[in-house]
Amino acid sequence: VQALTAMTAVVTDPAKGKSWNEAIRKLLKPNYYMVCFRQLVGIALLICAHRDVQVDGLLEADAGTGFLNVVGNKGGVAARFDVNGVSISCVSSHLAAHEENIAKRNQNFQDILKRATFAEPIFVEDSGNPVRDIHILDHDVVFWLGDMNYRINLPAREVMQLIDQEDWSTLARYDQLKTEMNASRVAPGFEEGSLNFAPTYKYNSDTNSYRVDEEGGIKRIPSWTDRILWRSRLGVRLLAYRRHEVFSSDHRPVSALFDIPTQMGDRGMLDDRTNPLRGVARRRSLREDLGDWFHGQRAFDDLSLLSNEHSTEYNTINFTSQTLVLPMLTYGKRVQANLVGTHTARNATVVSIDPKTIPSWCTVYINGRIPPTTIIPAQPIDMVVSALVTKRDGTAEKLTLQGEPLFADFVLIVEGAKSGPIRVRGTYQKSCFGISLENLLWYWGPLRYKPFPSSVPQVLPKEVWLLGNSLVGSAHPFPLHSDTRGDFSSVRDQIDKGEEVHPRDHVSAALCLLAFLKELPEPALTRGDAESFSEEEAKIGIQNAAATVLNAMPSSKRNLVVYISGLFHYLPKGTDHQAVLAALAAALLQDSKDATVVIKATNLLAATPLNILFPSMGRLRRERISRKPNSSLENMSRSSSGPRRSR
Repeated sequence: VQALTAMTAVVTDPAKGKSWNEAIRKLLKPNYYMVCFRQLVGIALLICAHRDVQVDGLLEADAGTGFLNVVGNKGGVAARFDVNGVSISCVSSHLAAHEENIAKRNQNFQDILKRATFAEPIFVEDSGNPVRDIHILDHDVVFWLGDMNYRINLPAREVMQLIDQEDWSTLARYDQLKTEMNASRVAPGFEEGSLNFAPTYKYNSDTNSYRVDEEGGIKRIPSWTDRILWRSRLGVRLLAYRRHEVFSSDHRPVSALFDIPTQMGDRGMLDDRTNPLRGVARRRSLREDLGDWFHGQRAFDDLSLLSNEHSTEYNTINFTSQTLVLPMLTYGKRVQANLVGTHTARNATVVSIDPKTIPSWCTVYINGRIPPTTIIPAQPIDMVVSALVTKRDGTAEKLTLQGEPLFADFVLIVEGAKSGPIRVRGTYQKSCFGISLENLLWYWGPLRYKPFPSSVPQVLPKEVWLLGNSLVGSAHPFPLHSDTRGDFSSVRDQIDKGEEVHPRDHVSAALCLLAFLKELPEPALTRGDAESFSEEEAKIGIQNAAATVLNAMPSSKRNLVVYISGLFHYLPKGTDHQAVLAALAAALLQDSKDATVVIKATNLLAATPLNILFPSMGRLRRERISRKPNSSLENMSRSSSGPRRSR
């Protein structure tokens, strides 16, 4: 849905998706409606339904697997929903290109499965624990479609001969996706219909001819890049699988028609109790909840009578402990712990928690639901406390710099009467993440160990220097497409301890730097900065416009922007500098959704006069930077005493 260039491959342009959305809406018959439309750069997923079909529990997710394995020029968009008691998940994907990248395509598939999760903790497993990260495969039926980019492992001449003969079965034996699926290296448990049509790629647009080069040879070996797979726990039947002769692209689209049994009948009530996803993301009334346990109108009537005969004499809630200790918390990683209790009442009881006693970093669930929760007689009670420390409300900053303890005392309310407190205690691992630039500059020592402010600030946070040194010191090209997402937690630990990051960890260092910029309490670059630069550029020229905008910034933000701009000039050969700069601009803005603003911010970074911060950087920008550990920029940014002090 979106043409991909070095710039547009980094950010999603909602206007492109909107035009597709509106065009498809116009094509729908009046008795169909749009269930959802989700876009990730050039990938989109659109789901429509007949007006007689009720769709419940809609949740959406996406995962980019492109640049640094997070950008959305490659990746997947997913949605899940329920129809007549059947849980369904759909994925639209665009996997890594080129014939030789089979392993990378397999890894893209796994990354999407792992990271495109549906997190809506409002249902419970049989154990009573809330269902949290709901995965794509946790459904009755899964459909996976898109440009999967798998090719045919035969020379072009042989492929063309088999196409002329319409020998699809022989061609399919050499199809990479079929081979990988048969070897269980990708798409576990998925099926696909027979490929009884010609390869769908690569055509000359507006023609029925495969693309050739100037010498008349086939430019790309024709392949079935466009596929539809399914996986099912039910008796799903494939009725049709075909391609369509639409000539506006270098691909031919494909479609599939399925028959899915949705009758509740014998399986309805059983599955509601055994499948934790049944009805997920749909808040249900007490009457519906009790329907999972009791059958018939008489049971509902009896329980209604009980609910009207509450007597606080019997409403007793007892927990095994009044104190809950959380696992060690690290920035941005959710942890949870639970308390088990009993309900000794002979009637239904409403349990809630005074919201004023729940801090912003904490969420509480009772039997899988956010209170108030109705507990039926003899039902076990499972209170789950979920904790997440982020920049929200300055939580990370207070815990790291002010040394505030991590605790909460919940006031439990049973049938309107306050009960004893539930004490929650935890420990937070101090980190530079989520702390403002202005505050970071005053801390010269490692933040992990009892940080104390200095009387003189730094020019830049030492953590930025440490990450920058690793990137500049690496001998490897900056990774545009990483096979794995990369875990930067170890690198974050290093900079929080004030340790240097080895250049071999350049992938993790790059991810850590992007995440650090996105997690600043305030973005270092604003939409206003980007717009001002664009306006001034037309009046006074690009260099003067950049200098004007930068000089108007607070020094803490200006120094960071200039340093980030300088970094990308000194990355190793083989780096796609434009794509890197666009990713850095999006991180500084903390917004990659508005493509126009990201492009303006990218142009600002590219035009930044480096000598605003360091007079020597303008000279270094024109020099060929050595890859030796003692490169000029590295020496400039590293000294025995650390970052330069402000004057």
